[in-house]
Amino acid sequence: MKTVTGSFIDPQGNALANGLVRLKLSQVVNISGTALVAPTEVSINLNSSGQIPANTQIWCNDEVTPLGTTYQLTAFSGSIINGVQTQGGQVMSVNVSITGSSPIDLTTLTPTQQGVSLVVPISSVGLTMPAEFSVAGSPLLANGTLAVTKVNENANQVWAGPTTGVPAAPAFRALVDADIPGGLTASGTLKNKTLQGAASGNNVTLLTVQGAGGAITGNSAEQTVFSFAIPAGTIGSLKGIRVRIAYHHVGSASVTYKSYLNAAGSPFQTFSNVSSTNPDMLFYELMNTTAQTAQTIFAQSSIAGGFSSGAILTDTQNTANALTFKFTFTVANTDSVTPLFFMVELVQ
Repeated sequence: MKTVTGSFIDPQGNALANGLVRLKLSQVVNISGTALVAPTEVSINLNSSGQIPANTQIWCNDEVTPLGTTYQLTAFSGSIINGVQTQGGQVMSVNVSITGSSPIDLTTLTPTQQGVSLVVPISSVGLTMPAEFSVAGSPLLANGTLAVTKVNENANQVWAGPTTGVPAAPAFRALVDADIPGGLTASGTLKNKTLQGAASGNNVTLLTVQGAGGAITGNSAEQTVFSFAIPAGTIGSLKGIRVRIAYHHVGSASVTYKSYLNAAGSPFQTFSNVSSTNPDMLFYELMNTTAQTAQTIFAQSSIAGGFSSGAILTDTQNTANALTFKFTFTVANTDSVTPLFFMVELVQ
């Protein structure tokens, strides 16, 4: 028998503390010069430094017959649990011929050409991701974390395939007309958008929306409920604006209301009413049916809440200039009028 030594490490270069080395002969052999059969398998428990304990001896390959045998050397990790040395996972496995003068360092032997299996340490691990992701912590050179986060994208971009042609990897890009199916239907609220009709000249653009305000108390003077400045040239030839007004009068007096297309001029409609239990609604369609300059504006009015509806009104204004639509009220006592809703749309 000969003494064997060796210090074993794991793939990270750390001592294989409390590990196990198992040596298994390639075949049944006899101890040379005797009829005794040598042990076909030997297990060696490593110490806390990953070393073969001192004075460990085995029958080496040049001490047995037939000649030409080898040992399968397999190393395992290990640990001490409740005082008992316990085998862990395999670290390496290699065929070696253990020969020569004692002591023999098993970790310096050259493997034979058969049955070599090593767990090779990895020096670094990297991670790559598509451009829409960001990677932190790459490459890993030791224990650590690879963190993947989303990259910030520009506004109004969508995750989609190519706009035309053959399929390709998706990316963030702007929508194109071809992205929207022709039969798409939707419901919901539209604000500050232009609606395209089936034929030319059927666009509707929201110009303004104003919500509820506080009650306005009468003082015998004309007071503004709602107003909106219309930019110069907005109501061009064959264009117009739609106006929706909601308000609520509280009190017993008769109130005079006036609607202006040009706040600096005369009202195109004046009407009166007393208090109503429910809010009143007023609707105008102000259409320019002639040339832009000094044209006649036809106003179709509809008044809910007990008023007459469907009146046809006219007003002559130069819409090449800026105009201000205004809706006012006048009451002699302290009755109040509360603005509820005001919307102006451009029809073109």
